[in-house]
Amino acid sequence: MKTTNLASYNIYEFECDDELTNKILADIQQQQIIWLPSAIKDSNLLGYLGSKESPVPYYHVELFNWFDDCLNIVSNDQFNNIKLTICDSWLTKSKLGQQADWHIHTKSIYSGLFYLTTHNTADTLFEYNKTPIKNILGNAGDDLITLKTFVSNPKKNKLIFFPSDLKHSVRINKDIRQTRHTLSFNTYYDGVISNTNTSFLDIKVNSVQDRYKSYINKKNNETM
Repeated sequence: MKTTNLASYNIYEFECDDELTNKILADIQQQQIIWLPSAIKDSNLLGYLGSKESPVPYYHVELFNWFDDCLNIVSNDQFNNIKLTICDSWLTKSKLGQQADWHIHTKSIYSGLFYLTTHNTADTLFEYNKTPIKNILGNAGDDLITLKTFVSNPKKNKLIFFPSDLKHSVRINKDIRQTRHTLSFNTYYDGVISNTNTSFLDIKVNSVQDRYKSYINKKNNETM
């Protein structure tokens, strides 16, 4: 595991087995996916969150089990073992000239980005504030905050976790030979978050896995 410290932010990096990544690529290519334009403002990459025919985001048991193993390491490091569960996932692809503008992921704790292909361009950029320099009155004015950028290079098999409120974008794909493929997801706290005499909080997340199993059971019942 590789940890990149960005002031108060941590970005975690893991590497997937190449055989599993190839299996996912083959599985995606076999499916009749209907790609739709990105909902991100001023962006033109394509995405798949689910369709009318298959209202469940993309899910693969072996891959998501590995995601969960990595998530357990992150939750242990960041949240004292409070469980994080994948609540949404989606596929994206960008061809020559396509990119994604700056955005954040709302209603999520940590987000994941899994690179299915390698590129020399179409980097993922993360923008954050360096520790602000206080003025003479002790206040940190916006004009005194220095913005910094962390660059994540698109490399096949790489999985990164980043705080969902960390501003990020995708540079223009300038590779005419290959389409950039990624799988992204959001997570949220799941289970007992607080268990004290004065506070008890138990959250149950409707995970991608739960939705996928429910969808498959429904399909099986319809064909019986």
